[in-house]
Amino acid sequence: TRKCLQNSRLSFSTVEDGAEISEDHIKKCKDLAARSFYFVNEEKFEKTLDVAKKLEELKYTAAFEIAGLAYLGMGEHESAVETFECGVVQVPSLWTNWSLLGDCRSDLEDYDGANEAYGRALECSEVDVNSIRLNQAAVAAMRGNSEESLTLLDLMTDLDYFFPSAAIRVGSLRGLGRLDEALTLADECLDME
Repeated sequence: TRKCLQNSRLSFSTVEDGAEISEDHIKKCKDLAARSFYFVNEEKFEKTLDVAKKLEELKYTAAFEIAGLAYLGMGEHESAVETFECGVVQVPSLWTNWSLLGDCRSDLEDYDGANEAYGRALECSEVDVNSIRLNQAAVAAMRGNSEESLTLLDLMTDLDYFFPSAAIRVGSLRGLGRLDEALTLADECLDME
């Protein structure tokens, strides 16, 4: 499994000696990150991990997200969880790592851990609240708590999430025995596609 750098805070404001980070350093990190996301999309996960390690050494916060995505692509969910857990310790204000940690925990059926991570994501600035609510609703539905799932879906406001939220809503309505509503919503979705 992967070990994160010990006793280092990832930041773009300072380096260990307190010096300001140069524009060249930032550009280099962003270029490496872009390359690593390309590797993830191309399923070149070993290369992705190599780049993530370089980014971690450069103290770029996306290193954990990138490495975690590589582990997920390799089917190594436990390593992904460890990576995201390391990421949230190093950079607790980054909502994406909390969200990805929640997703991984959910995949491993650690629903309490998933909800904890999603809750922490909501405490971060610039969080995509609708994305987190969708994931929380999915976890509630997986636990068989259809009422909670529907309540969370009702809090969502972004129409970009209509179809994924409708899929969860249909399942939750079905779980409550509200089959007519579930069928009506499913038909509406089919008509919209």
